[in-house]
Amino acid sequence: MIQFAIVKSRGIVGLKILPATDPLQDIPKGLGKGRAIQVTPSMWRWIEAQNGVKGYKYARSVGMCWINTDYDHDTPYAQAHAESIMTAWNFVSYEEEVTGHLHVRSFGYDEDLLTAFDPSVINWRTRPHLFWKLTATNSGGKVYNVGAGLDVFIPLLHGLKEIWIPTIECELFPELPRAVKIKVPKLNVRMEPDLSQPVIGIYTAGQMPAIFKYRLVGASVWGQTGLGWICLLLSDKPGQHQFLTSWSLVTPGVIPPAVWPPV
Repeated sequence: MIQFAIVKSRGIVGLKILPATDPLQDIPKGLGKGRAIQVTPSMWRWIEAQNGVKGYKYARSVGMCWINTDYDHDTPYAQAHAESIMTAWNFVSYEEEVTGHLHVRSFGYDEDLLTAFDPSVINWRTRPHLFWKLTATNSGGKVYNVGAGLDVFIPLLHGLKEIWIPTIECELFPELPRAVKIKVPKLNVRMEPDLSQPVIGIYTAGQMPAIFKYRLVGASVWGQTGLGWICLLLSDKPGQHQFLTSWSLVTPGVIPPAVWPPV
């Protein structure tokens, strides 16, 4: 059974705003990083397809987040080596926990994703637990976009056979099924988990529908009830972060992009 979690921030010391990095591991052991991950020409093309022009340029930069080893910048899709990390406040999905580590679902570094998936269908908004949006923080723990307010998206990659993250680095979603109490005067029930979908019912304040399934849409979280889908965490645009029921997370999420897809 696929389960979900949100990655916490380790925090930083000092007043600077720095990438909120969290290590990933090749084996479920300790707190360190796994081996460097190869970024192949095929993967660069996928990352380019997932980002706007400025976001893609930032993703290729050295010493700004996940790539700290120089490579041939003159070749558009030259192979690079990236750190085995992601940044905080992103969602992850997992199917098992071993020795205090979550087995994170991810892509192989050598997969040809452009052949396997349509990037307009499989992307951060539709599968945010399989991608990470670069985030930064300061000593106060505030969430920032990287660079000059950029939205940058990277597939979750494993360099060997798999990738793991310590459970203590994550806040696990509440187990299902569970009843949640409606906190707003009226909460629409939709046919599918998206604000653009038709409304097929309504819950009112105080009602306690049972949630049977989660669906993540960008930075938002939806739950399936007996009537349809309701939004549990509404985070569809920058500055928006609202829990509409008693369901909640302590860990803040990423800043959703102002526009989708990125430009």
